[in-house]
Amino acid sequence: MKPVSKGIFDVKAQAGISFVAAVFVAICWFMIQSAVSVRYIQIDNLIAGSLISILCLLGSVAGFDECKAVDIYENHLQLKWVWGLIRRRLPATDIELFSKTNIDKKDYLILRTPKRDIRFLSSFTSNEQELIETLRSWKIRRKDNTGFNQRSVTEKVFGVILMGLSLPVLIFTCKLCVEPDAAVTRKELATVSGILKMRPDIKKSTAKSSSQYISFTLREYPEFKFEIGSVGYDATKISALAEFNYGAKASFRIPLRDLATKIQQTAEPTFLEKHFNWTTIPVYDAVLNSRQVLALDDYYTEKRLRHDSEKKWCFVGIAVSVLFFWGGLKLFRQEL
Repeated sequence: MKPVSKGIFDVKAQAGISFVAAVFVAICWFMIQSAVSVRYIQIDNLIAGSLISILCLLGSVAGFDECKAVDIYENHLQLKWVWGLIRRRLPATDIELFSKTNIDKKDYLILRTPKRDIRFLSSFTSNEQELIETLRSWKIRRKDNTGFNQRSVTEKVFGVILMGLSLPVLIFTCKLCVEPDAAVTRKELATVSGILKMRPDIKKSTAKSSSQYISFTLREYPEFKFEIGSVGYDATKISALAEFNYGAKASFRIPLRDLATKIQQTAEPTFLEKHFNWTTIPVYDAVLNSRQVLALDDYYTEKRLRHDSEKKWCFVGIAVSVLFFWGGLKLFRQEL
């Protein structure tokens, strides 16, 4: 049976959602692969990859749900999603009410069924007028601007995730304010030496990301990255690093614990050590070809200054946590 009116997808919107979904899937795949490709599964990367995967899935589902099309037949509708790969038959007898309404400054045509409300974004519905005329011919009652469930299942799930994220953000912020991380003492440091496998990797902060670090790879321990993180970055003679490439002699002062568990393997790593940042070893003091590029005293000085600065920003973390919870609650709440 041929449709009375065939719905046409908004090509730009469908292509845009498909492209964004593909990019996020690639990012998720990379993060999950990096989590399972080392000796111990890195739970932090696995959680991050899984979380991004869930958000990607929810975002894609929400996007494709907004951009659906509808074919009109004599006694039923056929709803189409994802370029028509997913279809659902909706008999006329299942439609109890339809309404033209505005949600978040967007015009929608909404159909009420016994199970849920189905909404069509007017700007993406190519045959909306034909659909309205068909609903009238089926003698479906119309009541514009009536009370509908304005939150989809996807939005509710996303709201739950946001509310869930607000708790770890709050805990991390409180820990930062009340009990900042203490620096490893001099007695807890050991020296490890080797040959650079490649030029130092310098990650500078940008407008998009404040993250910054300097990473070294030694030929003797290729599994690990010896890293000067955000603390110690400013105390490092970064301009001098350009002089050092493959073959340069390196000497780093690292925590005794990392030396024993990761390099010498004379101590059994804890669960957290195995599954969080296993491939990263922090550097407190660095010498390349007998040239000091990071001094231990300068590291400690920067760490004290960083702690004082971070405490001043604790209120930002608390505000973010509150916004996450409030935004998640708003998405989850049913508006009937």
